[in-house]
Order: sequence, then structure tokens, then C-alpha cells
Amino acid sequence: MLETMDVRANNDKIALATYQLEVKQALVQEFLSLKQGTMTVTQYMARFEELLRYALEYIPTDEKKARQFEWGLDLTLRGKSGRIETGDFC
Repeated sequence: MLETMDVRANNDKIALATYQLEVKQALVQEFLSLKQGTMTVTQYMARFEELLRYALEYIPTDEKKARQFEWGLDLTLRGKSGRIETGDFC
């Protein structure tokens, strides 16, 4: 009976780790495809910063973070803000 409990505990750990990995991958995908859409710039920036922590391995430099942020902005805003201060995303 003790062996069965150990197997169940290990299966639960594996299931939890798998779930956590799937959730992280979904958040990474959301980050990589994030667009401003109907959000205000402030809302977009908040969501960008919230998701950024899951995708740091994909966007390793401040320059790439700023570029990713800018590419998600509405087309009417993209490039009009001048240089984006990358310190906001550190």
C-alpha cells in the first residue's frame, strides 16, 4: 500500500509539473503575440510587463523588449513615441 501511495504522489508531482509547464508556455505564447488591440497604452504596458517575466529567455535584451513592446502597439501609435525607454521593462 505504501508503494501505491508513492506512485500516486509521484504521478501527482508529474501532473503538476506538466500543468505548470503548459501554463507557462501558454503565457509565453500570449506574450509573443500580445497586441494593444482595444487596450489603452497603459493597460497594454501593464499586461506586457506582467507577461514579460515568463518570456525572458525569448526576449533577453532591453532593446528586444522595447522592440517587442513597440511591435504590439496599435499601428497608429507605432514609431510615434520616439525612442522607448527600455528601463521600464527591466
